[in-house]
Amino acid sequence: MPNRRGRGALLLALALAFALFARADASAQDSDAPRQGAPSRAEVNHEVHIHLLVTAEAADGGARVPQTLDGVVRQLKASLPPSDYRLAATFINRVRDGASFDVRSAGGAGFGQSQPPGPFPPAFVQIAVSVVKLIDPASAQSSINLQQFRLSFRLPVQTASVKTAEGSSPVIQYEDMGLTTQLSVREGEPTLVGTLNTTRPGQLFAVVVTVRRAGR
Repeated sequence: MPNRRGRGALLLALALAFALFARADASAQDSDAPRQGAPSRAEVNHEVHIHLLVTAEAADGGARVPQTLDGVVRQLKASLPPSDYRLAATFINRVRDGASFDVRSAGGAGFGQSQPPGPFPPAFVQIAVSVVKLIDPASAQSSINLQQFRLSFRLPVQTASVKTAEGSSPVIQYEDMGLTTQLSVREGEPTLVGTLNTTRPGQLFAVVVTVRRAGR
């Protein structure tokens, strides 16, 4: 009689052990399997708009400043000697959140520089932005961090003219300009990054950056 009871207890213990093992194995498989119901986070891209403004006295008929930059123009007029401004150039670049971009281009208008008659060398521009990162995406107006912003350009300046058989030829010298900084901006809000003076009297450039999330 005692042997039967002992064998029954042993069988019951083995059955419980197998049941617990099977349950633990099923739970492990469920945890290892990918969660099909969880939605993946959509990839974020940004549009970086860079506007280069120049004082109207040195713009030589440049384009009007967009109405969206009226606040920046008021800020410039309040902080600097009174002057009107014109739009010298606009650059638009798309970049993935957390990524960087580097652009080099040439402009034929010289960004507001007066040009003598005939061919004139172009201005060269380089824009490099490192790590564009969205901060607090759930807030009403998120911030976007630019780990490094660099704008540099070379402007052709006529320093003299020499006589030739055909008449005269300009002597051109390139003027290097630019700025490098780190900053954060409010999403969709035009932000004054800095100003640059040149050797030309009355000429001042203002760099404005606007960053917003781009649609697909």
